[in-house]
Amino acid sequence: MYHEASYGDDKADMASDHMHSTARQAATIANLAEVKQLLIGHFSNRYKDFTPLLEQAREVFSATDAVEDGMVWKNNAKS
Repeated sequence: MYHEASYGDDKADMASDHMHSTARQAATIANLAEVKQLLIGHFSNRYKDFTPLLEQAREVFSATDAVEDGMVWKNNAKS
């Protein structure tokens, strides 16, 4: 499953105000949907390093990876 994760926990109010999600919220939805893999993306430009967002999501749903525009995902492997 792909889900936008524009913001981290520190910007949860901003995510709500702009009708976006945090990485943790995306992971919670993946958990509820019982998917095998979560791909998060559509990150706010304020984040130069997506690692904190990926870590927040993985605290809830360990099978999470961060993707960027133009990436191709095949058989659980990015290229």
